[in-house]
Amino acid sequence: MRRGNWFALSWPLMWECFKMYWYIPALSFVLYFFIGVFPLLSHISNIGIVDYYIQNSLNNGNLIYVAMLCVVPIVVALLVMGFLHNEPKAVMLHAMPLSKNRIFNSYYWTGWILCQLPVVMMALIYMLIMSRTDAVGIGDVLYWLFSSAAMITYFYGIAVLSGSLTGTTAMNLFTAGVIMVIVPVIVKILNGYFVNFVPGYYELPDWMIEIAEKSNPLFALLFRREEMDYKLCVIYLLTGICISILAKIVYKTRKLEIIGNSMLSKVFEEICTYLIAFVGMSAFGMFAWSFGESKLLIVTGMAAGAVITFFIVKLVVSKGEKVINRNTIRSMIIYVCLAAVFIAVMVFDITGNTNRIPAVGQVESVELRGLVTNYDSVNMAYGQVPEEYADTEPELTSPETIEMVTELHEYIIENKLYDSDLAEEGDPVIVYDAGGNEGYVVSERITIKYHLKNGRDLNRAYDIYIDEKAAELIDNILTSQEYKEKTQITSYVDMDKISYITLTGMYVDEYAHYDELYEEIYYGSMTVIDDKAEIERILTAWQTDVSSGGYLQNNRYITPYSDIAVIEIHFVKGSQNENQDSNSGRKEKKRYDTDMALIVNVTDMDENTINCLINEGYGQSLGVQSNE
Repeated sequence: MRRGNWFALSWPLMWECFKMYWYIPALSFVLYFFIGVFPLLSHISNIGIVDYYIQNSLNNGNLIYVAMLCVVPIVVALLVMGFLHNEPKAVMLHAMPLSKNRIFNSYYWTGWILCQLPVVMMALIYMLIMSRTDAVGIGDVLYWLFSSAAMITYFYGIAVLSGSLTGTTAMNLFTAGVIMVIVPVIVKILNGYFVNFVPGYYELPDWMIEIAEKSNPLFALLFRREEMDYKLCVIYLLTGICISILAKIVYKTRKLEIIGNSMLSKVFEEICTYLIAFVGMSAFGMFAWSFGESKLLIVTGMAAGAVITFFIVKLVVSKGEKVINRNTIRSMIIYVCLAAVFIAVMVFDITGNTNRIPAVGQVESVELRGLVTNYDSVNMAYGQVPEEYADTEPELTSPETIEMVTELHEYIIENKLYDSDLAEEGDPVIVYDAGGNEGYVVSERITIKYHLKNGRDLNRAYDIYIDEKAAELIDNILTSQEYKEKTQITSYVDMDKISYITLTGMYVDEYAHYDELYEEIYYGSMTVIDDKAEIERILTAWQTDVSSGGYLQNNRYITPYSDIAVIEIHFVKGSQNENQDSNSGRKEKKRYDTDMALIVNVTDMDENTINCLINEGYGQSLGVQSNE
């Protein structure tokens, strides 16, 4: 063995690898061809009908494509870099006048090229197909080529790194799998524990969800909420390169005499042990929790899961040899300390974070939507349009209203209204609907979203038992002047930018069947109203109906009602065309967001709205007639 430069290659070694493993890219290309190209050739005379299939494939939406991006580089890494786990071959290679740099580089780059060859060949075929369809452009093909190469580099790098850290092929495959799924699994575990043990838990931060979804390209493709862009592909490529460099550094420290051991790095062994033990501990804990919501039970389950999983991992790593020794006990003590911190924070909340309530002076605003779940569904329009047309997410900003919200928040925490046992023991609160009829409320879901002056957000959500005091505090918020103003449709909608509204009647037909009464809803014809004055009168009438609502009195949500019409509010429409990105060359269909509409449900309890529609001559659309 001799020293060599960092980028040295051995062409004979590379040629040997190509001759041994040429069948891998050949088989991969055949599969790519039959999945991606053969359906196109069978429709070559009318290729337009498979435009979507082409676009879906080039966006890596094809499940076979996704599987190959993950499986092929891992298989290639296991085979081509298999000399890492083959002691006779490793001894032979290291006895040759070749540096470790040259050996690693030669095998690594051969494997990487074998992975990329079928993708490059498919890209060339797609470029030939471009002349027969307008569905794709050169930018689409280059994007697919680059994104596929980036993800292949990522998966290949992980498999090579795990191979450098392990001494057997089986452990190589196992640790590669652990590395790829551990981040989403841990995030899922944390979310489960937050839901069950953190009162007021709302949801994980967006950045944590994004990391869980995008830490692995496989999950990013399977559960994508948006198209993978070039930026993310570059991140995967750079991550794969960095992982590969780390793999090479680790390989250069390997000793031939420990080939065959499960783990070649003590530090990596401990990290894997702790991570897997954490997953096992958490799973046992949640399993114990399912038998009874007792903290003692879950701690017992977590302790049992930690011990069992920890020693199973150690047993596998040591290949069945003696695992009870000083090093194992020391490692176990360290893990127990880490687990104790997790349990103390997550299960027993020793930090007191769940009781945190910001001071009124620290709060910039509180989101109005969903404050009392479903309440705003009957007194506000719903739908998403650009902010320049409507503020569909209004916020409470006055110190007086914010103080009401913090007072409710404090009362919930101090009295533990989120405790499910209270709902079973307490009496329902009497409230009155819009018709003055008595009703009962037992529980509500309260979602408080603070926007703090320091730029941070504090979100809490509680399923609470309602008592008289809680009902009074909720009523104070919902009947406050600011809440009333912010929920007026003429307040959060820019009336000047409404283009037209549509009115569609709904008819309810009741019929009896086997002594049971059933309802069937029919939709009538659509009426388009584009007169600005009429639109304003109709929406103002609906605003008058909903603004009279409260919580203790005139509670619209508990009022029995039937929808009799749907109003869709459409705004000034923008352009809709197909553009080509000047930077990437990719074809993109751009639709102006204002094609969407806000929806208003007109019910039989909206007297002012009904009378207004009748007076405007639209009573027939509602199934009601003027009294004249």
